[in-house]
Amino acid sequence: MADLNVKQKMSLTEKFKILDKVSDSFNQKAGKKIAGRIGKDEELLDRLTIKFIPTPSSNINAVMGGGFPRRRTTIIAGKPDSGKTSMALETIAKNMKKDPSFVAGWLESEESLEKNYLCETFGIDSNRFFYMEHEREGAGERALDQVESIMATGTYSLCRPK
Repeated sequence: MADLNVKQKMSLTEKFKILDKVSDSFNQKAGKKIAGRIGKDEELLDRLTIKFIPTPSSNINAVMGGGFPRRRTTIIAGKPDSGKTSMALETIAKNMKKDPSFVAGWLESEESLEKNYLCETFGIDSNRFFYMEHEREGAGERALDQVESIMATGTYSLCRPK
């Protein structure tokens, strides 16, 4: 391995060749694209572009840059009965109507959902709504592991750990 303390004059082209070779090696070892120059690689550039799932609230969309960011964790915090669950359900319903392949996941901890509330009040397609309850005893860590496992499948458009 080269001594990093030795300063060498390297052209930009030479630097690019080295970086491309190193990233190719990383990608080959990982079996997928995990490294590269974003100016050269559309796939990596796309991963750095945040896409949003719009909410029904133009104010929240404006504050959050367009809604709930895809492939990111968003925490909805607030006082009890302040509309957090309704906001999430209305967002899910709105996006299900707009996109027939939209699938949502829900990790329940407060026993706040009821089928008529989901389907009749909000118009949520129950076939595209994946529901999980977590056990109360020592469940926090296990529940997050379950959500992470399901999110890794790439099947969800929106997942709400509660």
